[in-house]
Amino acid sequence: YQALNSLLVAELPQLNRLAVRWLGQILCTFVGLQRDLAQQVLQRAEGSLAQLPHYHLSEPAFWKLVEDTLGQNGHQLRSFQENFEKVLPPPTAQPLLPGAERQVQALLSRYGPEKLYQVTSNVSGAGTMDLTLLRGQVVALLQNKDTKGNSSRWLVDTGGHRGYAPAGKLELYHVISGQEEIKGQEGPHQDSHHLAPEPIPAPVPSLPTVTQAVAVYPFVARSSHEVSLQAGQLVTVLEAQDKKGNPEWSLVEVNEQKGYVPSSFLARAPSPAPWGWSLP
Repeated sequence: YQALNSLLVAELPQLNRLAVRWLGQILCTFVGLQRDLAQQVLQRAEGSLAQLPHYHLSEPAFWKLVEDTLGQNGHQLRSFQENFEKVLPPPTAQPLLPGAERQVQALLSRYGPEKLYQVTSNVSGAGTMDLTLLRGQVVALLQNKDTKGNSSRWLVDTGGHRGYAPAGKLELYHVISGQEEIKGQEGPHQDSHHLAPEPIPAPVPSLPTVTQAVAVYPFVARSSHEVSLQAGQLVTVLEAQDKKGNPEWSLVEVNEQKGYVPSSFLARAPSPAPWGWSLP
């Protein structure tokens, strides 16, 4: 054992020198391959650059050409934008839904004219907090972004429910003194909607505590505090908010069971009252 150990110790320096020499050769070979590859890439790049139209220009002249081209394109873009704004017709107010004058009056007195927006096309809510809105419906803007900071989804109030709606389908609702709806550039054959002021100033009556609603989407209860819904099912809304005052959840009664459901899953049931909804 001692003889074998002495032999290994004597040959260890030679092994180290051999390993260092091999490592140096490997590194030199790798560097040579990298140099050859770089030369090949440079040759091909020079061949491609020679085909460019402004290859002969010096570097300062080339950057001057780039700046001039970008400035010219920017000027053309601004000119196109100005022409587009001139040709684009101004937005026209959509006709109000039947029986919606009183709802608009309530939103106007609560939020003011600068917060009112009108739906330009039908909206089908797909998410939990998304609202289902009809074209021409007037809503009040509560916040111009969602909880994640997305400015394309706005939090709005319909007068009975609160939820999110796409900002691209909302336009400012124009109201002038006397609460008359501006019709923009519509033809003379179209009548303007007038929101006549009340003869005697009085607060707009709020929604009743107990109302009838229709489930727009199915909902599966996830706890004992919630109830399940079927699409199209008629429910009784006992409270339009939860115990903490959060309007995103409503207390309803369905099939003799009481529980909470998302408010955006409900739409007001048709009724002859002015506050009634007209389901599509």
